Amino acid sequence: MSGQATTTTTVSTARAPIALRREERKKFQFLGSGIMTHVVILGLACLIWWISFGNVAVSRTLPDAAALIVTLDPEFEKQDKKYSLMPMPVQRISLNARGPAKELTQFESDVVGGRANLSYSLTITPADVERLTQDNLNRVMIEVPLSRFKAQLKTPAEIALEPANPSQTVFIPLEEILRRDAIVNLQGAVVGEVPGFRTTVRVQEGTELEVVAPASRLRELQRDEGRVVLEIERLGDINQLVDNKARVEKKEREQLLKDGIVETAYLVPLEGSIRVRRKGTDADTQQVTLKFSFEALSDYRNVNVELPVNVINAPWMTDKGVRVANPLKPQNVQMRVLNTQVADFNAENVQLRLDLSKIKLEDVKMEPDPAPGKKRGKVFNLFLSLEINREKLTFRFTNPAVTAKQYLPVDEVQLEWTEP
Repeated sequence: MSGQATTTTTVSTARAPIALRREERKKFQFLGSGIMTHVVILGLACLIWWISFGNVAVSRTLPDAAALIVTLDPEFEKQDKKYSLMPMPVQRISLNARGPAKELTQFESDVVGGRANLSYSLTITPADVERLTQDNLNRVMIEVPLSRFKAQLKTPAEIALEPANPSQTVFIPLEEILRRDAIVNLQGAVVGEVPGFRTTVRVQEGTELEVVAPASRLRELQRDEGRVVLEIERLGDINQLVDNKARVEKKEREQLLKDGIVETAYLVPLEGSIRVRRKGTDADTQQVTLKFSFEALSDYRNVNVELPVNVINAPWMTDKGVRVANPLKPQNVQMRVLNTQVADFNAENVQLRLDLSKIKLEDVKMEPDPAPGKKRGKVFNLFLSLEINREKLTFRFTNPAVTAKQYLPVDEVQLEWTEP
């Protein structure tokens, strides 16, 4: 209609401008990238802190980390008074350590685990003791400042060490080394006895022993009138010992018992810093020389018995059919035996022999004109010998020139060949 006002309402569905949407996206993208950046920065900061912490120099005290090693100067051996270190646990000191935390932690682990070689050493000289007074146990106490000890430290280059208490004083006890006469316990040196003899044994004159040891060790060992008693290793059966000596020295047993024997015995080792020496010398030894003497018992009786002669042929005689042509008659055997053994003096314990076992064919003097079909020869200057059971009989001969091996002389023995 004409003349009327027209009212128009318009609803717009148009989208926001493109530029506005783009700005909003940038805003949200910036916010997201900012969170990641902070995370990365934080991680880098932690890494830098961890690396820096490992390289920061730190200090720690390592308790009982180093051993104190004490030795004696060889000059002590030239002194009239000689000393030794008294036995005691190894003294240890604490150390202050400084270095990078990482290396120091590893080093501390090595110390605790015993893998680190840390020590301080000192050599005691005669001058350290010359003005000191011994106590009644022959001891002296040396006071040494720790500063005199020389460091023996094997550590990484980054680690610095120093004593935790550098003004510390170390106490070192010494004791005098003394000489004392020694006696040897000879009871049980041998077992058994020589029948008919009383056996005595003593240390050979001129070979007496002495012991050199720290005073405390000597006090432990002293027994008889302040002397040290030494033990020896047993020598075994006395009869076997006598037989072996007779064979080695090529003597008759009877003569050996008369002269006595000298034998060396080994000492039982002693523990600790103990040295055994021939008295009056500086020569160490682990042996002692013994003298055995044999005293014949006096209750002997003269006995005699008639015994047949047993012939022992040489092997070649058996092979060639050779025999003694004139067998010897039984012989009267005389000797002296202990009264308690008279009943054992018989053919079972005493045998009379003609021993031809060592005769050689070339020792036989052949007869120049033997009877037809016969071959004969002679051997000269032989002896009848006695084989005696020494476990049953203790014997002596009235004539000292007579022995069991050469009991009765035989001028000649005739041999004959039983085979052509």
